[in-house]
Amino acid sequence: MFVKVSESEDTVQQRDFNYASFLKTYFRAGCNWYFIFFLVSILVLTQAFATGTDFWLENWIRFEISDRVNITLGMFIFTLKNLLL
Repeated sequence: MFVKVSESEDTVQQRDFNYASFLKTYFRAGCNWYFIFFLVSILVLTQAFATGTDFWLENWIRFEISDRVNITLGMFIFTLKNLLL
């Protein structure tokens, strides 16, 4: 990524932009390392809870579908058995 330092009609100077260094300086100017650790921990926990919810919902739906399929299959077999007897 490049940042324009100065611009005139003839010349445009550009320099490399170190994003990691910028973020480090930005966060250290506004807070200490404890807050950064707390913020990253909250972000990780939030993502873990969202992923866990998706996982739980997928398994719950899979269980409900298999339960209904088993009930429907059982009713079909029971009906077929009664028709044949």
